[in-house]
Amino acid sequence: MSSPTERSAAEKRIHELRLLLNKANEAYYQDAAPFISDKEFDQALAELHHLEQTFGLVTPESPTQRVGGAPSEAFQSVQHPIPMLSLDNTYNEEELRDFDERVRKGLGEQTTFTYSVELKFDGASIRLRYEQGKLVVGATRGNGAQGDDITANLKTVKDIPLELNSTGQTAPAGQGGRQTSNTTGDLFSTTSIPDVLEIRGEAYMEREAFARLNLSREEQGLSVFANPRNSTAGSLKMQDPREVARRPIRFTAFDVLADDGASKQHRSQSSAPNSNTTIGDTHLQRLETARSYGLPVNEHSRLCHTIDEVLEVIAHFDTLRHELPYDTDGAVIKVNEVHLRPELGSTAKSPRWAIAYKFEAEQAETTLNDITIQVGRLGTLTPVAELEPVQLAGTTVKRASLHNEDELQRKDIRIGDRVIIEKAGEIIPQVVSVAPSSLQSTDRQPPFAFPRSCPACGQEVIKLDDEVAWRCVNPSCPPQLLERLSYFASRDAMDIDGLGEAIIMQLIERGYVESVADFYSLTHEQVAGLERMADKSAQNTLQAIQASKAQPLEKVLQGLGIRFVGKTVARDIATHLGSMQAIMNATEDELLAIPSIGPRIVESLQAYFANEVNQRLIQRLSEAGLTLTQEAKQTTSTLFEGKTFVLTGTLPTLTRTQAAALIEEHGGAVSSSVSKKTSVVLAGESAGSKLDKAKGWGIQIMEEAEFLRMIEEETSGTRG
Repeated sequence: MSSPTERSAAEKRIHELRLLLNKANEAYYQDAAPFISDKEFDQALAELHHLEQTFGLVTPESPTQRVGGAPSEAFQSVQHPIPMLSLDNTYNEEELRDFDERVRKGLGEQTTFTYSVELKFDGASIRLRYEQGKLVVGATRGNGAQGDDITANLKTVKDIPLELNSTGQTAPAGQGGRQTSNTTGDLFSTTSIPDVLEIRGEAYMEREAFARLNLSREEQGLSVFANPRNSTAGSLKMQDPREVARRPIRFTAFDVLADDGASKQHRSQSSAPNSNTTIGDTHLQRLETARSYGLPVNEHSRLCHTIDEVLEVIAHFDTLRHELPYDTDGAVIKVNEVHLRPELGSTAKSPRWAIAYKFEAEQAETTLNDITIQVGRLGTLTPVAELEPVQLAGTTVKRASLHNEDELQRKDIRIGDRVIIEKAGEIIPQVVSVAPSSLQSTDRQPPFAFPRSCPACGQEVIKLDDEVAWRCVNPSCPPQLLERLSYFASRDAMDIDGLGEAIIMQLIERGYVESVADFYSLTHEQVAGLERMADKSAQNTLQAIQASKAQPLEKVLQGLGIRFVGKTVARDIATHLGSMQAIMNATEDELLAIPSIGPRIVESLQAYFANEVNQRLIQRLSEAGLTLTQEAKQTTSTLFEGKTFVLTGTLPTLTRTQAAALIEEHGGAVSSSVSKKTSVVLAGESAGSKLDKAKGWGIQIMEEAEFLRMIEEETSGTRG
């Protein structure tokens, strides 16, 4: 029996741990910005569980009783017909063998069973619900009982089929389609699809795609994601599916559940074949079934008969993970025979028939020799750690991004420190923390003084209120020039064939170009005199430059590389305002009247066009003969003229893209969020908070049937 002093100390520690874990859960699930590692979280959770059990202090609101994060208020909540439980974790062989002993004891020594072992993706768990083979609901895990309805966002993920393959043929080879021999036992396939099918899986990002995304955000002065997992989670919670579609999200299925009979019989996440079909008697068979339906399934799964075989596969996966294009943080071990799982059951938060084995993150310690500043295309100043070379994950690491001044201060990183580094997403070296030996040292260097002038051109740098990065706004700053010129000539912008980085670099070095306007005054002699540039090639390049003058205003606007003005925003601005002069002279209210424009974009546009250098650039482009006007998009009718629509929920027959096209075709505009400028909310099934907000503000609510009827009456001339 514990003493009053011991109990009091335990209560105090429990309170501390609950505060820490609740804060970590909020950062992980809601903000997509974790501040402690998975291992640190698991260790704190294990300590809390031990104290609660020892002193009888378990409460329903404790983090030990929760599966995940609470559903977000930004989305409609949806109930999971079968709870989405989390998995117990282990980091060592001893605990894994203890799991095996518990399974054998629970099933009885005479019961024959096998294990499935598969890679554990480091992403965001989601569920998909198919009815009659068609995707009707996509949701986050949430708290395990209910999650956020993010159907519209998940429909933009190309790996997720909107309709399942009913032919029974295996999906194409690749991440989700390659069969491997002797890994799943007898291959299983089916030619029919259950009336209702629940798919559990993981949304994730590949490392290179994540690296590109973070570099882009860093360039724009935005905060970077900690890892691909949190980037994925944050992307799935975005309010505009069009923005989600631009994020490089992938998907892999890890479980198949035939609903109704399954949900009633096995609430512990297992399922049994329903009356309509057989989806497989084992977990690995069910993965093959998912593959046959056209769902991506990871190829790295193995059948094991003993715990020793499981450990061998884990060791293999631990080596393999560095060669994979995506993050894996461990392996998932499950009792393969589905019918045996109910005998083992589950706790309030996790099944007893499965466990996750977590890999240790690879880290290294080295010396920070210096901190240098890089200047990007948009003038962002990025601190870079110059490191004593060290081996990490099979490569030599000499440099690592420090992201921004706030990160330097938060981690208290100083020149001369011993620092801990790891590869974010196994690809991007980053400084995790300062080593304890340096933190405890009495002779550390003073904190790094972040420059207030550009190290490349000497011009004063600025920092906007809502940003974390300092930025050089001098458009002639040399380090920005190559990337800015290359972006203007790129396929996404002016599409000038023949003007690649190598050619542009030569043009810069010879003093032929200092701005994008200089492209249009290049001579045949100048271009032909470049290395590896024959007479014919020079002629073709100059013809491509001349042809680019016919590109529409939206391409010119995009090519200028104004912060936050990408393809969609440039198109909307050009369509609504019609000329470069109108854009330059537009008031804040005029810009905000454009549905896709918010205050941050307005501020960026006005700052850009207030710069005299940029004003002269636009004048030169005009004199060169570029197209600086754009006709408004042709419309079929004026049915929705002056009306701004917001789309929410899943429409019965139309995709959001199709509905938006119809609105614009008939003179209306589409916005991603409900505001006082919203005229109509077009709502479908599982409409979320946008619908509630619209009702509260008295905004017109319209269903698809009424929407289509109005268009039909308009086009047939029957509207009075």
